[in-house]
Amino acid sequence: MPYQELKTEFLADLRSNGRSPATVEQYGWHVDQFLRWLGEREINKSTLRAWRASLFDRWEPPTVKVAVTVMRAFLRFCYAEGALPEDYSPLLKTPKVPKKVQRTLTAEEIALLLAQCDPNTTKGIRDAAIISLLVDSGLRSAELRRLKIDDLDLDRGQLRVKRKGGNVGVAFFGRATAQRLRRWLDVRGKHPQHDEVFLSVGGLTPGKPLTSRGLRMILKRIGDAAGVDGVTPHAFRRSFAILLVEAGAPTRLIQEMGGWSDLRQVERYTRALETQKLAHRYSAVDRLLNGSIQLPLFR
Repeated sequence: MPYQELKTEFLADLRSNGRSPATVEQYGWHVDQFLRWLGEREINKSTLRAWRASLFDRWEPPTVKVAVTVMRAFLRFCYAEGALPEDYSPLLKTPKVPKKVQRTLTAEEIALLLAQCDPNTTKGIRDAAIISLLVDSGLRSAELRRLKIDDLDLDRGQLRVKRKGGNVGVAFFGRATAQRLRRWLDVRGKHPQHDEVFLSVGGLTPGKPLTSRGLRMILKRIGDAAGVDGVTPHAFRRSFAILLVEAGAPTRLIQEMGGWSDLRQVERYTRALETQKLAHRYSAVDRLLNGSIQLPLFR
């Protein structure tokens, strides 16, 4: 079977196993990139080694890791379908990705972003509801964009959400967010063909469900106006976790509320915050100046 046909079957298999449309799209893009590079060559150990080496000429380690992960899955599928003489996936080792300090929005920055949402315009009302819900619920970009009106329970302050991996869970929000959502739904208008909560306002396709790029552009526009850098959907997700830690919530509860499958993911988000706060609290120089540390006597 030609590799393009195998790619189509591979993506269909992903969908049938509950992978999200965004994940399937990402996998398809990386397989396409590989097949373009492969050209007329055959898949074998030599070409796979050359392909992996070529990735570092184009991409940073995080993107290389994703590409290798995708191709390992594709190679396993091809072998299972009888299109390859052996399973070449173990040949592709995922690269180590240097850990970076991840962007997290502070409470002050979130206040600046909300202040940029004009409550007298439809766009401002929508944007305030988006920001408030992202902070309160920790929803991922795809989860927010897939959210349907029937998923909301404004009186109880909760919503039904299809989590990453296909599981259905519950997320929560407070009274202020419920008020912003109510106001947005009042001005959202009737769109019988679309029951998603958040739709585009103005632009080339008004009244359409938000795309991943559309949501990122909305948040970037608000961030630029507020003078806040790095405003992305996932920055709000990290902020959700850290603000809950600051409020005294245990990490196990945060894991459940945010829909993380592994507690270590929550701890990874919050570790930097805890280190920073403790480091400032126990500054040796500050304690010297406050007289809480006695200086030794020198002779």
